[in-house]
Amino acid sequence: MSISVFVLATPMTLYGAVETFQTITFVSQSKEAQGIVVGWKDRSIKSGTLGEQSSRYPRIQFQTENGQLIEFISRVGYQGGGYRLKQSVPVLFNPDKPTDARINSFESLWLFSAVFLGIGLFAFLVAFQNWKNASER
Repeated sequence: MSISVFVLATPMTLYGAVETFQTITFVSQSKEAQGIVVGWKDRSIKSGTLGEQSSRYPRIQFQTENGQLIEFISRVGYQGGGYRLKQSVPVLFNPDKPTDARINSFESLWLFSAVFLGIGLFAFLVAFQNWKNASER
């Protein structure tokens, strides 16, 4: 069991680590702006066990310091709830490529990193504990 858990934990942890590094780099190089929710992009995913799941991804518009109007779709979608139309939201964007932008929130910046690193590291802990218990027998 610990080998299969290790095999699953490795790519999850690596993905989480890469995502964390990319987010740290993005945040350190980004500029801040104030954005506004101008609409949503609806996406549906079909799952055999859960049926069809629909999420709404906020469309955000903001203006760069040189007056360029930018619109982007959030990386994170919401089932119900989320943001309201015309809601003001803080935005971080890459000054060299302003369309590379994210809502400045935990969900948009760190959720993927936290989930994949957390699950991956937990799986490593389980695998290590199983290996340790097996070696003590």
